[in-house]
Amino acid sequence: MTNERIRSLAAQQHGLVTREQALATGTSRAAWYRRLASGRLIELHPGVAALEGAASTTERAILAAVLSLGAGAVASHRSAAYLWGAEIDGADPVHVIAQPAAGAHRHGVAIHRPVDGRHVRVVRRDGIARTTPVRTLLELGAVCAPIEVERIYEHFLISGTVTPAAVRAALVRHARRGRSGAGVLRAVLDGWALGDRPPDSVLERAMARLLQQHGLPAPRFQYVVSGPGFRYRVDFAYPDVRLIIEVDGWQYHAQRAAFEADRQRDATLHAAGWLVLRFTWLQVSRRPAWVADRVATTLASRFSA
Repeated sequence: MTNERIRSLAAQQHGLVTREQALATGTSRAAWYRRLASGRLIELHPGVAALEGAASTTERAILAAVLSLGAGAVASHRSAAYLWGAEIDGADPVHVIAQPAAGAHRHGVAIHRPVDGRHVRVVRRDGIARTTPVRTLLELGAVCAPIEVERIYEHFLISGTVTPAAVRAALVRHARRGRSGAGVLRAVLDGWALGDRPPDSVLERAMARLLQQHGLPAPRFQYVVSGPGFRYRVDFAYPDVRLIIEVDGWQYHAQRAAFEADRQRDATLHAAGWLVLRFTWLQVSRRPAWVADRVATTLASRFSA
């Protein structure tokens, strides 16, 4: 197999190539091992190597583990949660569901063999096979603390990755089989204060918790602002200083009509003397200190005005 064909194959697999893939396209075992010896290929697991200079990413680490464990292997647990967008370490260790015949050990890999492993529904995105979001939540309780499962569940709800109804239905199905982790997920759902409310409500909950954790004054929630010709219900408000905080779920506000309506509403509120701060889900979840600083700074300037 020519170097060009190796690069072409690896480009589709986060810089990875397996020995079996190389042999199937014409390279010899001797050529494979020569490339390893020369450093043109870097072995990550037996039979799985990365091209020299390929970026070392979490995705690459996950896929390398999956490829090394053969047909039917799939990223699961924390690693699947990472691939579905959760802010979590998905590579230490990499979690993989593998078939019984797969190898017994891989360095840095937690190998799982559930009784229904042959029937796990697989989703392939970005070249990596992973468990479905609902299945991922069911598995997480076996390797994560309840508070982390709750945080990931919250993220999946806000991003539209799962619905409460789908998660509850899956819990009922799998709990009967003694699924490891089902008890933790059940406790999370039972303690979920917002029940089956829509994703935007969950984002509002996250924002309220952020403000509290950073010691900021408690705003009025779902406050009604009205004036000549308008009446709006806003997410959070500090009426004394005419400051409004809105939190935008990405699915709804990705629509052009909603975007335009929000800007018209903001202009109306601004004309009436209100200042509107808008934050997105990514900002609330990944940059909480920055969000808190923006709110604190704005409150200070409005109070001193």
